[in-house]
Amino acid sequence: MAVDYVERTETGQSILTTLDNTYARIEKFIDGEKKPDPSEAVAGGSGKDAPILNLIHEDGLYTKGYDVVPKNSKYEERIKNCPANSSTNGHWTEERGESVFISDDPRVKDILDKYGVKGVEYKNGIPDFSPFAVAEVKISGMTDKRVDNFKSADAKLAEQLSTDGKVYTAKDIEKWRKENNYTWHELNDVETIQLVPTNINAPIFKHLGGCSEYKKGGK
Repeated sequence: MAVDYVERTETGQSILTTLDNTYARIEKFIDGEKKPDPSEAVAGGSGKDAPILNLIHEDGLYTKGYDVVPKNSKYEERIKNCPANSSTNGHWTEERGESVFISDDPRVKDILDKYGVKGVEYKNGIPDFSPFAVAEVKISGMTDKRVDNFKSADAKLAEQLSTDGKVYTAKDIEKWRKENNYTWHELNDVETIQLVPTNINAPIFKHLGGCSEYKKGGK
């Protein structure tokens, strides 16, 4: 496996990483040897076509949700879909949809504690789930049919993991994410999709995502 250079988008510093350990560890997780532990540092890759796989948060490695350009939605529509100011699931640090939504709801508390954060940051009415992502891919033809989007993402990730004679299928990825309580989160550009903990995606940190973007005008 060739060494891959990852360019941090925010710091501009180059990071020398190898993908070997990433593939090996992800393969173990899919094969059922162990579940992912965010305390384990795993190298990742970046670039337009390169797989982006990591098991801990590292700024700049994954697309920040609010950095994408919303395909069809209006600002007011996105804000309307953010947690309400009167929500019983948490509270905003400042303005709704433009600050951090903090929650100690038992459905997400353990996950937030594991990553050392108290909530999810929103900007432009869009949440950033990248701190919790373990994979990110781009799919073509994203629609409002979530099942089809998930199948495409499963297939894409399986393709990226199938290296050095080891072959994975979309079914392998589907099985892994369901057993480990992960789901695909469609971003507002209607092409980027991230694998995140299911309870982070919903229902506490509400948002207008990729499916709704599609419904508001198509791809």
